[in-house]
Amino acid sequence: MTLAQEEADVRAALASAYACLPESCRGPTQFLGRHYAGCGATIGAMPKCDFSCVGCYLSADANRAKPRPLFEIKVQLQKLRSWLGPCGNVQITDGEVSLRDEPELIEIIAHARTLGLVPMLMSHGETFRRRPGLLESLMERGGLTELCIHIDTTQRGTWL
Repeated sequence: MTLAQEEADVRAALASAYACLPESCRGPTQFLGRHYAGCGATIGAMPKCDFSCVGCYLSADANRAKPRPLFEIKVQLQKLRSWLGPCGNVQITDGEVSLRDEPELIEIIAHARTLGLVPMLMSHGETFRRRPGLLESLMERGGLTELCIHIDTTQRGTWL
């Protein structure tokens, strides 16, 4: 893709996001649709979690749910890319995605990069303590550059 094509994609993504806003939100200080097209997130990447936080949004049966197949996550990423445009921010999230098989997680991150998205892994962070080298692997082999670790005083580890 040429720089001109990429710039056109960015302008189109911004215009589309701005057009979706109610008229009352289209003021001079509105960033959505003017500076970025928003962000997106994966669904079903890894519904399981090995923590039990008081404010958790996961359903009671999340730990019995199977993660979506890799190809479905890739389809989601492609749809997010069409909405967000190049360099769109996408959260690789759900339950605790670091519990997904390492090669698949690397492939998800790398695929987002290939599409021109900027993936951010959302995590409770404990898996990186328990599995030394995992974070480095995700960075070196997958191209991960952004990580959000949520620390909550109500976090309690559980066992799947």
